Amino acid sequence: MKKEHVKVAFTTNDLERVDAKFEKARYFAFYEVSYDGAKFLNSVEFDDNLDEEEQLAARCRALKGCAVLFLHGAPLGTVAAFHMVTSKIFATRITTVQSIAELVASMQRMIENSPPLWLKKAMQAAGGEAVDAEAAA
Repeated sequence: MKKEHVKVAFTTNDLERVDAKFEKARYFAFYEVSYDGAKFLNSVEFDDNLDEEEQLAARCRALKGCAVLFLHGAPLGTVAAFHMVTSKIFATRITTVQSIAELVASMQRMIENSPPLWLKKAMQAAGGEAVDAEAAA
């Protein structure tokens, strides 16, 4: 039996839906997702009082250890996109508001049923490569 997992972040204003742009999200919600389960890890709330540069830096720091980011709306700006590339975070932009639960379930199906190349690379970059659970037991 193989257990593959990945840490995923979602841009959100209500902790239930991906409904916010990267630069304007009130929260990032973090989940650990595997084919047989998902666990909410934590959320980070961002301070609206910071200037634009501080906001961007705080958001990039919050993503440490993530392999995938789901965001809503406009594409990432140049600095944020550069951070994603150098940090090996696969940013997935969605154009319609979707529930985090639906996106998590979709990722679980992808992991279980032969992940697409982008997801395999994201899991490998994050250290979530396939582990043979029988050999580890």
